[in-house]
Amino acid sequence: MKPKPNMEEIKAKTEALCQVILDQPAFEELKKMIHNFYADQEAQSIYNNVIELQEFLEQKQRHGIEITREEIEELDEAREAVYTHPVSRDFLYANREFDKVKDWVTQSVIKTIELGRIPDEEDLFGGRCACGGSCGCGGH
Repeated sequence: MKPKPNMEEIKAKTEALCQVILDQPAFEELKKMIHNFYADQEAQSIYNNVIELQEFLEQKQRHGIEITREEIEELDEAREAVYTHPVSRDFLYANREFDKVKDWVTQSVIKTIELGRIPDEEDLFGGRCACGGSCGCGGH
């Protein structure tokens, strides 16, 4: 008989990890930030404006069309509007925080399977932590 992982145990431990994530004090507040964004038409409009401008300028670049200084300034102003609007700024922050958790968990599982051991930070992120440089941990 060929070896098989104990999927029941893996499932149980995965559910335990999921519960730890849900039990984080910040989890509900981060979810609320995302919910607030979807309830705020102004925040969505400001955010969508940036996305549309970025896509338009990227399309121009792909077609070899020069981007004007005015277009760059328009994009900069649109980005600034996202960061000065508290609901859209919180939405971006919450998404970054959730992405950190997802990246950490995903990379940890993948590297564990690849390496056959629990990975350390060097294995996961080349010696840098998963925070992207904003945690002050000194691992950057």
